[in-house]
Amino acid sequence: MHGVLVVGVKLALREHLERREYAVGGSVAPDRACLLGETRVAVARVTEIRASSPEGFREAVEEGVERAARTLRNITGLEVVKKRVKVERGLIVEYRVDMKVVFVLD
Repeated sequence: MHGVLVVGVKLALREHLERREYAVGGSVAPDRACLLGETRVAVARVTEIRASSPEGFREAVEEGVERAARTLRNITGLEVVKKRVKVERGLIVEYRVDMKVVFVLD
């Protein structure tokens, strides 16, 4: 396994409000699902990780996700923030990526 490093962590609040509002007699009223208490709210966390691979950027991303999945549950997505390479004697020897991994808290 190649390097994976947690760079930083921040908490992100995502509201998944499955509600539509519509005008009724000049006022705004929620739809039936909202009135019945069926609104769902999820809290997600975003953690930044750095991963590397000697084979390529894709492999570095896969390595990072694989490692993160061993510790984090409910991963819903990721964003590759930065790509770099390590060069020795004029040759690329390692591909590195910084990623933000999003996961929903239980």
